[in-house]
Amino acid sequence: YILMEYLDGSSLADYLTEAMAGKRAKFTIVQTMELARQIASVMARAHEVGIVHRDLKPDNLFVVKDASLPDGTRAKVLDFGLAKFLDSPERRTAAGLALGTPMYMSPEQCYGADKLDGQSDVYSLGAVFYEVFSGQPPFLGEPGKVMRKHVSEPHTPIKTRVPNIGDAVAGLLDEMLHKDPTKRPTMTEVEARITK
Repeated sequence: YILMEYLDGSSLADYLTEAMAGKRAKFTIVQTMELARQIASVMARAHEVGIVHRDLKPDNLFVVKDASLPDGTRAKVLDFGLAKFLDSPERRTAAGLALGTPMYMSPEQCYGADKLDGQSDVYSLGAVFYEVFSGQPPFLGEPGKVMRKHVSEPHTPIKTRVPNIGDAVAGLLDEMLHKDPTKRPTMTEVEARITK
């Protein structure tokens, strides 16, 4: 058998669906940034030991109550099923095969890059929180078209969709969604910039 922690809460995907339907309060900007910080913290530790998630999306992020935190909410990262171990000599997937969920995939995932690192997760986390803030992911459409957009089209700046978002938050989010992985912050930098 497998022993796992019992989580009493809901996926971020379900939370967002209920919030859009008016069944639940939407996250404030402060709450959203705290959830992003928590997820960045988890993923920074994973990246330090050579693990890339490769499928960060609202369905794989879970929100639970936690009275020990100021706003009473904690994020959990689930389903490392597509995770890649960077230091493993064993090939876990075929080269050139795009794996992930198109709406949240990094450009390098979309074109089937052979070598993915933590910068791919940074992009995916940016896409997730773009949706949390604005109500929709950076790109919509049928999967193939969405993947092409991730590779070649600029996203609408978050400040255009959410004018009341702060400049620092908007700048960080737009950097996380940069097409060039070398121009994105690392997950550790994301965590540090949110903590400030």
